[in-house]
Amino acid sequence: MASPPLVSWTWIAIGVLAWCAALSITVFLEWSVKVPQDKWDTAYPYATPTATVLMIVSAVTTVVGLWGAYGYTSPIVFFFIAMAAVTILGYL
Repeated sequence: MASPPLVSWTWIAIGVLAWCAALSITVFLEWSVKVPQDKWDTAYPYATPTATVLMIVSAVTTVVGLWGAYGYTSPIVFFFIAMAAVTILGYL
């Protein structure tokens, strides 16, 4: 009999989708519309709060997805994954 997976890929997928949605808001405003970052609040007032909520949802759901495999160290594992993603995006 197969054992259930330790990592919940459903929660991880929700986290990745929320992270991609937040990233798409940033890419849309930066590259497509070419709005400077200091003008985001006036040009698109809901962009910053929406991206913030999406990033919080991404963090929480990713930690929930990793909890079965890593337990209470899941936030630390998520921190390292997030820092790696930020570092990689910094090179774009």
